[in-house]
Formats: sequence, C-alpha cells, structure tokens
Amino acid sequence: MGRFLDMIRSSNEGHLQVVAAGAKEAKQAKKVTPERDELMERLSVAGISLAIDRSTEAPLLIFRESDAGAVRHVATVYKPFEVQLTEAQRREVTADLAYSEGLLRQIKHD
Repeated sequence: MGRFLDMIRSSNEGHLQVVAAGAKEAKQAKKVTPERDELMERLSVAGISLAIDRSTEAPLLIFRESDAGAVRHVATVYKPFEVQLTEAQRREVTADLAYSEGLLRQIKHD
C-alpha cells in the first residue's frame, strides 16, 4: 500500500509541476505590454484574426473568412484583442505577421 501511495504522490507531483508551469505561462500572458498592444493593433489594422489550435495551442493567422471556416473544427478563432497569448504564442504570431507583411511589401513592389 505504501508503494502505491508513493506512486500516486510522484504522479501528482509531476502533474503539479506541469500545472505550475502552465500557471506561470498564463500569468505572463496576462501582462499587457506596449509590444503586445502593438501586435494586436497590427493584426486589427490588417484585418487578420487569430486561431489557436485546440490540441497544440499553436497560433495561426487567419486572413479570410474561408480560412476561419477551414480551421474551426480544430482551432478556436478570435479577433485581435479577444485572446491573451502566451509569450511563445506571441513570438510565433509576431514572426508570422512580419513574414506576411514582408510578402505583401514585395508584391506591391513587383
């Protein structure tokens, strides 16, 4: 019985570490910084929405309503300012947005 309780305790400690790490990430996500506001403003001005994959929590840029329809069964779609991103998600969205803006500038120059 003692070993069984130790196994449960070990399992719960691992779970608590995961929960604690998730809580830390969530706390960081709630901090609103000028950078975060600027990112959401850039998305809003460009008319880009965000989708967050339900299983991986990966952010996706949504450019058209048809894109939103295509991912609704695997992701939740948000307008800018409607979702709090984690730091990792924010970095990914920033990089994806910069890439998209670069492509648009390139198309306009050609």
